Amino acid sequence: MLIDSDFVHVYSFDFSKAFDTVRNATLRSKLAQLELPDSIYNWAVEFLENHAHCTKYTGEVSAVAVIQASIIQCSAIGPASYVVTAADLHPVHERNRIFKFADDTYGRAGYRHVPRRD
Repeated sequence: MLIDSDFVHVYSFDFSKAFDTVRNATLRSKLAQLELPDSIYNWAVEFLENHAHCTKYTGEVSAVAVIQASIIQCSAIGPASYVVTAADLHPVHERNRIFKFADDTYGRAGYRHVPRRD
């Protein structure tokens, strides 16, 4: 990029709680658009379904809440799921690039110095 640009800006985004904001319906829809074998797609959909959570603190247990969004933290499917969900995030200019892994997204933009006309 520095061959045809005078300088490069790199932007780094670490989306906090990114895995918690992935809607399971959106992820299923995007997975359906990929060329996956049916067995892999069905496994992923089943993995995402029927999750619930309750909290136990000082002997008290909360009510069970059904989870409609979220990827299970530290699961092997987590980083890939986020990348699939963020796959439609593209740079506006064709010379710029976006790199995604897990909940980290990096943008790179090259610029040419344009002399000012005074």
